[in-house]
Amino acid sequence: MKVPNDPLNTILKAFLPGDTAESPPKARPVGKVENNTPEVREEILSYVGRLRVYVSDDWKTRYTRMWEDILALDVVASEVYNPGKQQGTDFNRNRVANIIHYLRDKGVYKSNLSVSDLAVGLEGDANHSVRGALGKAPEESIESRLNRYFE
Repeated sequence: MKVPNDPLNTILKAFLPGDTAESPPKARPVGKVENNTPEVREEILSYVGRLRVYVSDDWKTRYTRMWEDILALDVVASEVYNPGKQQGTDFNRNRVANIIHYLRDKGVYKSNLSVSDLAVGLEGDANHSVRGALGKAPEESIESRLNRYFE
């Protein structure tokens, strides 16, 4: 029951807008997914589509669908749709690159590819900063979820 002139509510409203004694503050989401829009999703699919020429024969017909499924995973979405401090992109290019690393190990991409080859495919430059991320596995939470997807 809300008391109209409750001093505690008056103080709380002054310092914590939107919060009252009856309504505890809402928890902040763990991962921001502010850029999770169809346009950004298409931008990511276009980005990973640059590697289509490197996809192994077993995955050629399923490649786009696989990426659509991966981008729909909650733990992936909370990371890839948040660009952080990266410039020139609306998504987290490094997290996408980490997933590409995982997929290369799973045989989605041809096995003879180096991180430099993948960097050239993605960015047209073997020395692009994304190259470092292509050599690293994704965070444990993402890798664990990807493992379940590929079971």
